[in-house]
Amino acid sequence: MRQRSPAPRLARHAAGAFRGRSGRLAAGVLATLVLASGGCRDDTRITVSAGWESGRPIAELDVVALPFDPDSILDSLTAAAATPPPEFPELQQEMRTYLPPQEDPYEELNRPWLLLRDSVEALSDSLLAMDRAAPSYSAAYARFRTLYGRLSERAAERDRALRSVNGDRVALARRAAAAADSLRSWEYTAFAAYPELAGEAVVKSGREVVEGVTDEDGVAILELAPGRWWLIARAPDQENPFMEYYWNVPATVTRVLPIRVPLTPENGVRRWRH
Repeated sequence: MRQRSPAPRLARHAAGAFRGRSGRLAAGVLATLVLASGGCRDDTRITVSAGWESGRPIAELDVVALPFDPDSILDSLTAAAATPPPEFPELQQEMRTYLPPQEDPYEELNRPWLLLRDSVEALSDSLLAMDRAAPSYSAAYARFRTLYGRLSERAAERDRALRSVNGDRVALARRAAAAADSLRSWEYTAFAAYPELAGEAVVKSGREVVEGVTDEDGVAILELAPGRWWLIARAPDQENPFMEYYWNVPATVTRVLPIRVPLTPENGVRRWRH
C-alpha cells in the first residue's frame, strides 16, 4: 500500500526540509500535495540510511520523497526574481568557520583564580594559627594582603574575558538572525509562485509526496512508485550551530530491484542554517 501522512505532519517535515530556500512557503504548499488517489500499487521499497562520518546513525531524520526537483524550481525563480537575493559573504564565512569552545570557557578562565584563591585560603589559615606578636606574623600578613589584592584582580580579568567570549558569540548570533530575516523577506516575494509550480509538478507526475523518519539505526523505509524521485532531508551540523547538512538526492525507481540510498555528509550540502 502507498504510504500517506496527514497533511499537517507532512507540512511540518517539508517545511524543515526546504528551510533556507523556500522558507514558510514549503509548509503551505506541501500540505496540499498529498493526492487523494488510493489503492494498492506495485511500489518499490527504498531503504534510506543516514549517518555521520563517524559512523553514528542520524536518528529521527525527516525524509521527504518528491516526484519533482524542488531546487530546480527554486533556481528558476531566483533567476527570474526582480532583484538578486541578499548576500552576506563575510558573515557566512564567519559562520562556516565558527568553532564552539572545546570545553567550558568559565572553567578554563576560572582556573588561575581558583589556584590563587587556594593559596590565599592556605595563608589565611596559617595566620589564624600564628601569634600576632611573633616577628614573622607581620611579614606573613603583608604577603596575605598582596595575594588578596591579586585575587581581586584575577577575578576582574576572568569576568572581562568571559564577557568577551560570550559577547562575540552573541554578536555573531544576532547578526546571523538579522541576515536570515532579510533573506526570508526576499524569498517571500521571489518564491511566491513556488506553491503553484510545485503543485503542478506533483499533478503532472501522477504520484504522491511520500515521507518517512529514520529510526535509531538511521534507517527509513519508503514505498515509492516507479519513476524519478528526489529525496529531501536536512540535519543540524553537530559541530557548528550555524550550519546544517541538506540533502537533495535523486533516485530512479523501477519495479526490478529494491534501492538503498545513503545520506551522509559526503553527498549532502553543508550550508547556512536559517
